[in-house]
Order: sequence, then C-alpha cells, then structure tokens
Amino acid sequence: MVLGLLSWGCQASARPDAGQWIGDLRRPAGTERMQVEIDSAGAARVSIAGWAADQAPASRIDLPDDRLGFLAVVGTDTVRVIGRRNRGQWVGLAARGEEKIPFGLHLLHPVSDAEWRGAVGTY
Repeated sequence: MVLGLLSWGCQASARPDAGQWIGDLRRPAGTERMQVEIDSAGAARVSIAGWAADQAPASRIDLPDDRLGFLAVVGTDTVRVIGRRNRGQWVGLAARGEEKIPFGLHLLHPVSDAEWRGAVGTY
C-alpha cells in the first residue's frame, strides 16, 4: 500500500508536457528549426535562430489543458509560442511583434543506454 501511494505521488507530479520539443517554423520561403525545452517544474527555454532566441527563458501562459503557451523576451521583443498539444505533438503559432508563423513540434522521449543498446544492438 505504501509503495502504491509513493508511486501514485510520483506519477501525479510528472508533467505531461515536460521534455524536449523539436520541430520547425513553417515560413513561406521554407522551414526553420525551433526547439522548446520544458523542465519538470514547467519552466521553459525557447530557441528560434531566425529570431535570435537561443534558449531564451520563457514563462508559461495559463491556458486550458489541451493548449500550451509560453512568452519569452528576446532583446526588446516578446516572442509568443501558443498552440494545441496532443499525443506528443504541439501545433500552433509563434509570434514576434506582428509576425505570426505556424509551427509544429514533436516531444522527444529520452532513451536510456540500456534501451538504446536493446534497440540497435552492438556493432
């Protein structure tokens, strides 16, 4: 019973959106890499090279559970990243000033060394 409660407590505190989200901005002229890292406490860092955002600290925007959003200050501009999250995908709009660009990100799942060895074998 005690182990069950401890296990439940750990699961309840885990954030479903924590991890490394990687994908791209979908500009008319082509795509650009975008990355958002969210830690287990919900703090985030946003990286968008074209906007000179290199792991810019970001604060969470309070949204319904299926939506996810952050604000980051880059230089004198505010970057907003807001979208819907579903099954490891996050799709929405990134905005800087008047510029708004669609994005698509995927949540990467960390793989332990043992899992990696089991998946690829030894060569």
